[in-house]
Amino acid sequence: MPRIPLPQLLRQLKQHIHPTFSPPEFLATLNNYTPLQPLRIHVQNANGKLQKLRELQAAKKKMYTSKMGEQTKTQTMITELLQTKASWGIKELQSYTQLYADLHNMTTNIQEAQRELQSVEEELEDAHQALIDAIRDRYHEEQIWSDQIRGMSTMVTIALIAFNAIIFATIHIVIEPRKRKKLLKNIQNIMHENDLKMEIRDEQLKTLIYDTRNRTKPSRPSLSASPLPPVVEAKAAANFQYWTQYAVIALPAAFLGVIGTLLAAAPR
Repeated sequence: MPRIPLPQLLRQLKQHIHPTFSPPEFLATLNNYTPLQPLRIHVQNANGKLQKLRELQAAKKKMYTSKMGEQTKTQTMITELLQTKASWGIKELQSYTQLYADLHNMTTNIQEAQRELQSVEEELEDAHQALIDAIRDRYHEEQIWSDQIRGMSTMVTIALIAFNAIIFATIHIVIEPRKRKKLLKNIQNIMHENDLKMEIRDEQLKTLIYDTRNRTKPSRPSLSASPLPPVVEAKAAANFQYWTQYAVIALPAAFLGVIGTLLAAAPR
């Protein structure tokens, strides 16, 4: 399968999607430049007409100059013949008659060429003035369009600044205080939960100490003491077992650590 160049592929894709789509036309419609398109086309047409008239003027002027040269040449030949008028024959008389007729025709052609050249020059001047008027009208309308675009751009910039200011004020006046309040509430809840846990641990520790003391002392009958509930006794036993295991593991490790530190610090 032959490979298609990328530009050709893009053109085919654009025609397949939207055959009449043109980015410049789309931008002109978007920024309201479409009403100015006829003025631009009018300027281009006036410029093209002016260029054609300039070419026509150059051709007419060249033809007029050529005919003037031929007239001058013919007049020179007539003057030379007139200088030898005393020795004319039939041939010289015929030449003089022909040259004089040619001179008359040349004068008529020169006058016609001169009129055509003047007419072209007048059209050229009118076309030049029309081009200037078209450029002035387009410049005036484009200035108005530019002022409108500049005003819209200023309004959009002000709107964006106001929108950013509103967002900034909303964040720092509404959202941030709520976030701080919510964060403070969460911290207070966590601290309250930690306080409750510490109180529960203190109660458990007191219960454990109380149970330990009661186990190490001889049992004495007490009429006023009431037995603890089974749930409290189970929790106290579990706490006692936990702290016992912790002491068995942590105290030897701490002791070995102290000995290692002393040995490392001892002089050798």
